[in-house]
Amino acid sequence: MYSRKTEKQRGRLETREYYYTEETEWLIKRNKEWKEVKGIGASILTTEENGKNQEQKRYYITNIAGGVEEFVRAVRGHWAIESYHWILDVTFREDASRTLNKNAARNLNILRKLAISILEELPFRKKFSRRIKR
Repeated sequence: MYSRKTEKQRGRLETREYYYTEETEWLIKRNKEWKEVKGIGASILTTEENGKNQEQKRYYITNIAGGVEEFVRAVRGHWAIESYHWILDVTFREDASRTLNKNAARNLNILRKLAISILEELPFRKKFSRRIKR
């Protein structure tokens, strides 16, 4: 199965191609521990900016069934979460936090996410980074 999406993002042309198959019997036969595997997929991101092309390939083994569109949603959803984690780390250095108390760590995480929402809504000087706004 195949899906392709092209969009203009951040001043560049991005083409995302997704390949997905649920034919995994051969893989399960080779590794009995992977009997829950439902599909194998690949995503290829090609970006074109200033006449230069760059390509990134990622491969996935998943237990999600439902075809290529479900695979696309899972991949895009995963990177949305990773992006949000990156924002938390860059803006608030969350990975360097040394809070040992689990309740305190959870509360700080909630406050950081609330602060990100507020920073995004500040009406002045949108060109500044979240870190500078903070």
